[in-house]
Amino acid sequence: MKQYRSTLEKGARLTIPSEIRDHFDSEETIYMLGIDKKIVLMNENEFRDVERRFMEIPYSLEERRAMERLFYSNLFCTRVGKGKIVLPPYLRRRLDGRAVVFSYKKYGMEIVSSDI
Repeated sequence: MKQYRSTLEKGARLTIPSEIRDHFDSEETIYMLGIDKKIVLMNENEFRDVERRFMEIPYSLEERRAMERLFYSNLFCTRVGKGKIVLPPYLRRRLDGRAVVFSYKKYGMEIVSSDI
């Protein structure tokens, strides 16, 4: 895991660090998920992997349905444009204008406020 610092620009744009930008294809949908005080970014493959994991749990279990509600109700889809993503207001509020980007190899990246 590696840490990068980034700032939230005018218009709620966040620059994806160049070292990890290749992880997200510019034509691909990026899935943003707000959990706790962080934002998780996943590419298409990572997102589909999480969905497959849900399918492995019997739907009859309340825990699966609760996890799916949390997951999908906090989901936002976007694309990378010129190395930047636009954060919707409800996710932008999790940051203080400054962001620390933690890079993950297996499940995308995590973005947290620099206050944490």
